[in-house]
Amino acid sequence: MGNKKFFFALLFLFAICFVMWTLINLAGKTLRNTNVSELQSFPIIEPYKCKETNELYGGIKTQICLKPLEVDRWISRKIDDWGSWEGSKVSVVLKAMSVYPTAVFLDIGCNIGMYTVMVAAAGRRVVAVDAMLVNLAYVHHSLMVGNTTQYVRLLHNAVSEKRETLFPVLGDLSNQGATRMVPEQIFKEKNMKAAGPPVNSTTLLDILNFINTDIVVIKMDVEGFECKVLHTYLINDHPPFYLPYINMEWMHIRTNKDSNCPDLLDMVDALYSASYQPYELPAGQSVPNTLKPIDRANIENIQRDILWAHKDAPALFW
Repeated sequence: MGNKKFFFALLFLFAICFVMWTLINLAGKTLRNTNVSELQSFPIIEPYKCKETNELYGGIKTQICLKPLEVDRWISRKIDDWGSWEGSKVSVVLKAMSVYPTAVFLDIGCNIGMYTVMVAAAGRRVVAVDAMLVNLAYVHHSLMVGNTTQYVRLLHNAVSEKRETLFPVLGDLSNQGATRMVPEQIFKEKNMKAAGPPVNSTTLLDILNFINTDIVVIKMDVEGFECKVLHTYLINDHPPFYLPYINMEWMHIRTNKDSNCPDLLDMVDALYSASYQPYELPAGQSVPNTLKPIDRANIENIQRDILWAHKDAPALFW
């Protein structure tokens, strides 16, 4: 009888410990995820059309849904004309994902999702982030058409070096892809007109914690915020996430658009210190033959986007 009581006491103690461990684990997950806004529902959209893309690296092609051309004269129109947007750069990302079978692709500033839908079509996991809700609705629609929603998580956030409220601003109403985010103080001081509701920003570290995987391939196109997003992450302590390839839009940070990158060379130094090497990304829509390495002394003069490859990452097109 005594042994039976002892056994049930141990069983009861084990059950209590298990419940406490579960609650702590769930609390930890909630805490990690409080700084990103994952979408589960989307506004209704009326695409101009859904179009089959060109075949890119690995023979990957899929459907992508386009905005009306009168509001998206660059991205949607070029996809309509050419079958892809930045097809050569998308091929670089597809090859990068192919050499890391467990990696997640992080698409910061996904717009209507050219990169996201192609990586999802390859059967790979994606976290796509955009400050404009309508863009995420287009991405979701394309994923439903392509039957690849299971691979993608969509976050409705701006991304910066800190958590704050940002306002979307657009100078050319025919080019929604050029929407940029402005801090609340500057927005009010300059009496700017918002192109949509304000959005809460998150940080690269917040997103990486949300993804919670070791290897992440990154593309970022955030209209000049790339410097803030990446530099702050590099110069501060962070968990040992491995980011083998970072695809960056370069033209806006090179010119310090909206004063978002006053210390470009400091960020460049941080990338070199973290063992990254820059390569010039090609224009065009076809699979590239080679990527040209960039000399450090010439980095400020580069007009095209840049792929920063870690020294330990396998060669892609070089």
